[in-house]
Amino acid sequence: MKPQNYFFNVLILSLLVASLGLASTGVYSLLKTNSFANVKVCDEEPYTEAIVLWNKTFGGYYVESAQSNFNCPGGYAVAGWINSSGKGDLDVLLLRIAPDGTYLWNKTFGDVEEDKGFQVINCQAGGFALASTYLNVTAPSDNQDFLVTRIAGDGTVLWNYSYSGPEQTPSYWIGDLGRSIVECPNGDLVCAGVTLTAVGNCDV
Repeated sequence: MKPQNYFFNVLILSLLVASLGLASTGVYSLLKTNSFANVKVCDEEPYTEAIVLWNKTFGGYYVESAQSNFNCPGGYAVAGWINSSGKGDLDVLLLRIAPDGTYLWNKTFGDVEEDKGFQVINCQAGGFALASTYLNVTAPSDNQDFLVTRIAGDGTVLWNYSYSGPEQTPSYWIGDLGRSIVECPNGDLVCAGVTLTAVGNCDV
């Protein structure tokens, strides 16, 4: 809840209590005795401070960003991008860490321009599937594509394919942004993102 909305709600509640001529203890008493129908009262839980088990930082001197993470066999997988290593500019990053935060391995994907990883998932057959935005520098003009990469559990790339929107033609190069990926029960992958079109600009 936004702070201004919270303040507004508290103010309205205070005015309501005042208009009824009830002190806060009186309202609480009415609630405890079930004078208001269908109202349940929960005793206030004592404040408990979160306990930090561990925290780790990964990266170098430049821009790194984590966009997606999940618990997988043997620890965690984190997807994002990195500028401190790779081929150049930003590169897609897949990072594997152990349950205690110990670094296991990382892989970077992409070319010399800006590439960003957005979501990584665990696959039923093992390994990972990664949804990214890839800047294709082999096209007649620099062009963003939706990149899907299948990666084995040890980080080996099994395959990767780039996909484009319906208006992606040699005469009209436009960008496509990879954002999300899920796996179907039969092992197929469903991807979601954004495509740039002549009329609608950014479309799902």
